[in-house]
Amino acid sequence: MTEMNLDALAKRGRLPWSPNPAARDLDVWDEYEHPRAGTFTIDGTTVFFLVVTAVGERLSLWAYAPLTSEEEHELGVAEFESTAALREFAERLLDDRRVVFALADDLLIRRWSVADSRGPIQKRAIDFLNSVLEAVNDNRHPNRMITAKLAQLDVATTELVDA
Repeated sequence: MTEMNLDALAKRGRLPWSPNPAARDLDVWDEYEHPRAGTFTIDGTTVFFLVVTAVGERLSLWAYAPLTSEEEHELGVAEFESTAALREFAERLLDDRRVVFALADDLLIRRWSVADSRGPIQKRAIDFLNSVLEAVNDNRHPNRMITAKLAQLDVATTELVDA
């Protein structure tokens, strides 16, 4: 099996569960208003996808990882007792491997990047989001910087209220 070109996995303006026009055979494992976890194939390679997190209805962060044929077989018979069990499994699956992160706005992919680093998926997701924020800040456009800071404040305030 040839290794998938992860840089080409996602395309701007695509739905996160179909991030590339070549994506086929969508198998949804978790769905609430739209697919949130599952698999699809691109050129014979099965790719696992997961919404890592979402902010309200608008912004969402997605992760993708190609599966080996052994993993694909194991997952073909896997069953999960709950969404929490699926999520725990998915995060373990995505830890310590190359993944693609994609930021979606209103369920359309806007930015993506390959994460070659190893470690917990949550930490690498933070690194990806920090790189997106840096890119926004580098544009030095005050309105974008203000919007980014407001979004950060919204999340921080929500966490304080929920605690």
